[in-house]
Amino acid sequence: MKKIFVMGGAVALLCAGSMSALAADPPSWDFVSAEVILNGDLSVDGVPDDFDIDGYRVGVAKSFGDWFMIRASSDARQVDVGPVDVDLGAQQAGIGGHFPVALGAATLDFWGSVNYERVTFDGVVGDGPGIDLGCVHG
Repeated sequence: MKKIFVMGGAVALLCAGSMSALAADPPSWDFVSAEVILNGDLSVDGVPDDFDIDGYRVGVAKSFGDWFMIRASSDARQVDVGPVDVDLGAQQAGIGGHFPVALGAATLDFWGSVNYERVTFDGVVGDGPGIDLGCVHG
């Protein structure tokens, strides 16, 4: 059975290397991304029905200078568990900064942003400030 695990957050990838090559390039914060989930399945032990997941996520980021960036994203997911259908969604826009650290031939880029976020859960809407923190391997 196909299993897809979906995470809406940043994933920190840590790596180590020798300190001999300090000229590693940091990751770029200028991007547009799109993700699609088609017929995703998630099985949970002890739960008789599988979670069927469909949805999308789009995002954009733009860097300004060496440290600052703006980010925006939108996603929507439909989760089916047996006879129950749940619609989930989120929109986010924020400004933040990043700090690249060279570790040998690799670079870790620690980042954070302060956001305005809007979240929907089956028609119920909530909005307000949010914070994202993460680390990206370059």
